[in-house]
Amino acid sequence: MPQVANPLDATPFLKNPCALIDDQTLSQFGDFTEGEPDVDSNHAQKLIGPRCSWYMKEDYSRSAGVVIDTPHQKYADPELRGLGGVYASKESGTIDFLQAVEIAGHPDYPAVIAGDREEISRGRCVVYVGIANDLTIKTSFDDEQNPSQACPAAQKIASAALETLKQGG
Repeated sequence: MPQVANPLDATPFLKNPCALIDDQTLSQFGDFTEGEPDVDSNHAQKLIGPRCSWYMKEDYSRSAGVVIDTPHQKYADPELRGLGGVYASKESGTIDFLQAVEIAGHPDYPAVIAGDREEISRGRCVVYVGIANDLTIKTSFDDEQNPSQACPAAQKIASAALETLKQGG
């Protein structure tokens, strides 16, 4: 399992995950609405983690998102925390696609594109980045019009989130 030598602290963003991604990053992909945070719902607290979603103003088939996966860090078995959980999902067959990727400018943070091969081919891409051995952030991009652009976009968004995390909020 890839290890994270210099863990990043996501605590400053747990109440404001939208601050992880700057408007300049999103504007590369089009004109997006203000980020919509979800930090206090049961979903955010116990299942997915604090998250933010952005939607394209003119074209709802495009959206972007970021999630801080704290529920796994708190509730999962130790070996399933962080990227370990993603690799275990591939081994168990819960997901059928997993590919290690390097996030531009951040080779020290292990990352994977993972999910359902069919969804990825339709333009829904999720990138999981280990920011600590027991914690990931997930960035996603949906682009039904240009499916091949979804994963490069999700990786650029991951790079921006890592940049923000390194600055410590």
